[in-house]
Amino acid sequence: MTRRWGGYAGFWWALAYVPIHVYWAFGGSAAFLGLTRSTPEFALANWGACVVIVGAALVSLALVRDWGRLAPRWALQGTAWIGAVAGILHWAASTTVALTRLSGPDWWNLLVFEPWFLLMGIFLIVAAIQNLRLFPRGERSGGVVPATFLLGGLIVVLWGVYTFNAWLFLLYGPAIMLAGLVIAWAAKRITGARRSSRVAGRAL
Repeated sequence: MTRRWGGYAGFWWALAYVPIHVYWAFGGSAAFLGLTRSTPEFALANWGACVVIVGAALVSLALVRDWGRLAPRWALQGTAWIGAVAGILHWAASTTVALTRLSGPDWWNLLVFEPWFLLMGIFLIVAAIQNLRLFPRGERSGGVVPATFLLGGLIVVLWGVYTFNAWLFLLYGPAIMLAGLVIAWAAKRITGARRSSRVAGRAL
């Protein structure tokens, strides 16, 4: 447990923020943020937040659990580090802006919402390091093409969330990431088949 705490902490920390975003996604108001009535843009942003939160939770747990090895090592590590950097940069930028204004909503951002990004980034980094220690013989590379698809798709998802573009974070980004995993899986099968053929040839 002690060697896996980063993954578990990231999983539960991420999911703790799901209920409020689901409430807002379904049209709930946020008067304390100055939003007395929900808008389509606000609801859409919260659906995007739910996608990112659940994704961060699953990646955190996959890094420290055996079933996470079903995904290529490079895929989990790349996703974790990109997510961590994006989260910490989001915290730094938004916190800096909030500190220059310090209105009512800014206090909520400083004390409640932005800490999610900071701690999520930290937990992902810890879990990624723990993953290397827990599974030292894991797969470390998967090829440039699938890695480009997977990590590029992740960036598209994050960009879609930040720009309130549902097509990007619900369709195009996940589709690109899925293509990367499929390419990696196909390449692994082909490599495995070739290796088996060579072994069989030597046996003959």
